Amino acid sequence: MGSAATLCLRPEFLQLHAAEAVIEGNRVRGHIESLAFVGDACEAEVRVGEALLLARTDPDTPLREGDAVSLSIAPAHCLLLAA
Repeated sequence: MGSAATLCLRPEFLQLHAAEAVIEGNRVRGHIESLAFVGDACEAEVRVGEALLLARTDPDTPLREGDAVSLSIAPAHCLLLAA
């Protein structure tokens, strides 16, 4: 096995999609635990396994708390650090 590492993600680069959406590339599934309007965006706390990820999305998103979602991110926006 390899060494432990930490994956760093910026909330504005995480893309939220409805769970049934067909997504190419990096994708994980989770559900929205909280959704808060913060001016020009909504911040969503998304539970993925034991991790709680923060994602920013459009303020007019049709997604709601409790919804199953997919999160995607472009590889160029992933930063991997040795633990």
